Amino acid sequence: MSENEGDATPLAWADILNMENHLDVSEAIVNGALVRKESRGSHYRSDFPDRDDNSYLCNFVFTKDSPAPESREVVLARMKPEDAEKVGT
Repeated sequence: MSENEGDATPLAWADILNMENHLDVSEAIVNGALVRKESRGSHYRSDFPDRDDNSYLCNFVFTKDSPAPESREVVLARMKPEDAEKVGT
């Protein structure tokens, strides 16, 4: 942003803020993809083509305060991964 940022119209200012948010979300998506050493759903990695539930059946939470993601357990209340595989066949 320039030193004349006060000259921006409200719509232009909103565009700037939206772009900053888009960049933050994009960075979190890329970092999450790099942390996950597996393929899952539409996230496919040719260097890790298989799903790894033992290591990565979790959610990664990113915050601006911490450069490293926090891993949180996924609670499976309805269907376990092995049951979902049976349904898909």
